This record gives sequence, structure tokens and C-alpha cells, in this order.
Amino acid sequence: MKTNKIITIFLLFLTIGILIFRIILALKGHYLEHISGSWAALAVDFSNGILYRPIFHEGIGTGGTRWMPLYFVLHGAMIKITGNTIYTGLVLSFLSSGLLIAAIVLILKHYKIKPLISVIIIALLLSSNTLITAMTAVRGDILAASLNIWGLYYAVTSDNKPVRIILSCLFFSLTIITKITSIFGIATVVIWLLYNNSKKNALNYFGIFSLITILFLIVIQLVSSGRFISIFTLCAQGGTTITDVIKLPFKFIRYSANTDQGSLIILTFALTILINKGSGILRSRHATYLALTLAFTLVIFASAGTGENHLIDLHIASVLVIAASIHEYEINTALVIKCSFIVIIFSCLLNSIFLSHDMNKKPLLTSMKETAILIDKSDSLISENPWLPIIMKRDVYILDPWMFRVIDREKLVLFVSFYQRLDKGQFDCVVFDKNPLDPWIPKWFDYSHFGRNFLNHVFNHYKFRDNHDLYYIYTPL
Repeated sequence: MKTNKIITIFLLFLTIGILIFRIILALKGHYLEHISGSWAALAVDFSNGILYRPIFHEGIGTGGTRWMPLYFVLHGAMIKITGNTIYTGLVLSFLSSGLLIAAIVLILKHYKIKPLISVIIIALLLSSNTLITAMTAVRGDILAASLNIWGLYYAVTSDNKPVRIILSCLFFSLTIITKITSIFGIATVVIWLLYNNSKKNALNYFGIFSLITILFLIVIQLVSSGRFISIFTLCAQGGTTITDVIKLPFKFIRYSANTDQGSLIILTFALTILINKGSGILRSRHATYLALTLAFTLVIFASAGTGENHLIDLHIASVLVIAASIHEYEINTALVIKCSFIVIIFSCLLNSIFLSHDMNKKPLLTSMKETAILIDKSDSLISENPWLPIIMKRDVYILDPWMFRVIDREKLVLFVSFYQRLDKGQFDCVVFDKNPLDPWIPKWFDYSHFGRNFLNHVFNHYKFRDNHDLYYIYTPL
């Protein structure tokens, strides 16, 4: 018993230690990549009184996003209060992570899972590289995941009590207002109730959830001055093609195998439990949650621009299924620890390798601050990474280089006046995150950032001026 306790505490401290190490790197500015920069730009807009900037406005710049607003609204409110963009975003993600762990702990407590096994479950949870990445990024994924689990917790413990049912639906609605693809939480509850002869309760759940969500959407539409629906309609597909759909299974496996091998092992074990349940999957909320999360995640991976951030819900669902099976089959503590030990050690070893690579790189924040010195006199600039103008206290003119390409291809007419200004050299500089003259880069722009049309305009009217680390600076001819 004493040995089991020592091993369990060791595994927990190992996973927490790696998480703390990553938090330190995040606070140093290692993870300020362009996607989190676009999230931060939306938050800065909100702190300035703008929810969902127009697709194009001469004074504001280009807009367009398929992200729901709760995370960047909360972040924007924190910016308004503190004046800081980077650390408020990180704090919001840290708080969201705490909420997630708290919800998992409450679910484990509800099922009366033994303390040592509960600790092992938390260690398994924190062993995922994609999860700790989300916990330390200025992005809305971790908030959506935590809200979903809170909705599931109140559903599991509702016992048909109206207040708990309403709270569950509220959390599921807030999940959608954070990340629209995280629909599998409310879907789990409704389908489980329908399958288990509770049609009336299922309709009640769906009705309350729908009412709350519709009210939220109306508020968003009004506060955004009527822009939300039109922007979301234009950008939601994200440039997805039939080729993306065909590549779906390979893309899913590639991201899982390349970014989070430990989590893939946990998922495999959880899926084995599902297969063992057979037709009884829908009798378990957590098994249903994993099945639906997997189904929705696979569909999401058919969308262009989908990345490993969409794997975190799958990992959380896998851990919950493992916890539920331990409770259901009354597996003894020693066996749980033995089975988990190698998985956690293996995952932590891989995570430490990823972190050591990050540690050997210069923080992006440092590189951008040094680059900012080179273009300090630039009042109007275009940056592939929105963090650069944010750090410089300048306006973010292009909100999201990925979505810019999508809109430029679908609705070029919206950017006509922008290109006229670009061609006249009215931007002091254009800053790329990579050398646009590298042989493979032009093709990369075709399916990723900005698009070839933008690149051609820049090459015709701007010249290379300087380079610092990742950043390549172009100024008017």
C-alpha cells in the first residue's frame, strides 16, 4: 500500500512538474504563434469596443473569423481592466485549466473512486501533450473543454433537479459560445436520455439548451452590430474542399501520432473498452461521450485548418471512460497503478523532449521585441503574426492571415480597396514569419496564409529590407 502511494504521488508530481515547466516557457513568450495572435487581436478589438470587426474597414483593417466569442470577450475585458494582453490571456487559460481539473475531480468524487486511483486519473489527464499545450496557449480550446465537462458533471449529478438541469444546459451553451464544434457534450446527454427511455427529459434538456443558446446568439448578433451571422456564414467552412474530406482519416492519425503519442495509447485503451461494451455503449454517459467526441472530431478534421487542438476533448473523454470502467468493474488500485505507470512515464518522457526543444529556441516574444526595434518608426504595418503589432502597441491590420486567404479567394471584391492601398505602398512594412522567397513557400501560401494573390501584390510593390530570426521585413519600392 505504501509503495502504491509513493508511485502515485511520484506520477502526479512528474506530470505537474512538466506542466509547470511549460507554464514557465509560456510566461517567457515561447508560444506566441500567429493563431494565438489572432485570438488576442479579437480580444484587443473587444477591449476597444468592437465585437467581430467588419470583413474590411479602411480604418480598422481586414476581419473574418470562425471562432466563437466567449474566450476573447473575457480576455478583452481583462485587457480593458489591466492594459496587458499577453499575461491576461495566459491567466485566462490557466484559470480555465483549473476549472477543467476541478470538474474531473468532482466527477471522480461522485463515482466514489478511491483517492489513489483519482490521483492516477489526474496524472493520466495531464500526461497529454496536446492538453498541456492548450492549457498554456492564448486560445479558447481549454475553456470550451472545461465548460463541456462542467455541463457533463451537472448532467450526471442532476437527479432530475431543475436547477442542476438548467446549470448543465447553461454550461453546454457557454461551451458552444466558446467553440461551436464542441457540440458533443449536449449531444451526449440528449442521446443517452433518448436511448434510456427518458424521451421527455431529453426534450427538456434540448429545449432549455436551445433557448439559452439562441438568447446568447441574439445578444452576440446585436452587440456585433449585426455582423456576427454574416461573418460566420462566410468563414465557417474555412476553405474546406473535397480533398480535405478524403484526407480526413490520414490527417487525424498524423496529428495524433506526431503530437501526442501518449494520448494515442490512452485513446486506444479507451476504445478497447468501448468495443468490449458492444451495444451497451449508449447505456453509459461517458462511453457515449467518447463515441460522439470521436465522431465529431473526425468530422472536424475534414475541415481545412484543423489542428491538434481538436484532440484535447478526445483525450479528456478517453480518461473519463477509463475512470468509469475502473468504477464499473471495481478494478483494484495496484492494477490501475501498474497499467498506468508505463503510459504516464512514456508520455512524460516524450513531453519532456518536446519541451527541451522549445527551451533551446529563442522565445517568440524576444524575437518579436527585437524585430519591433527594426520597424519602430512604422505606423502602419501588416504582420503575418498579429502578436507583433500588439506588442508594438500598433493596430492589427490583418486579423487572421489564414482567413484572409479564404475570403480573398471567395469574395475578392471585399478586398479591392485594400489592394489599392497596398499597391500604392501606403503600408510602412509587411512582416512575414518565414522567408517568402524560399522555394517551397509560394506553394505554401496558396493553401495557408495570405494566398498567392497577396504575395504577388507584395512582390510587385515592396522590396526586402531586413531579416531578424524568423521575421522577414518588406518595405515599399
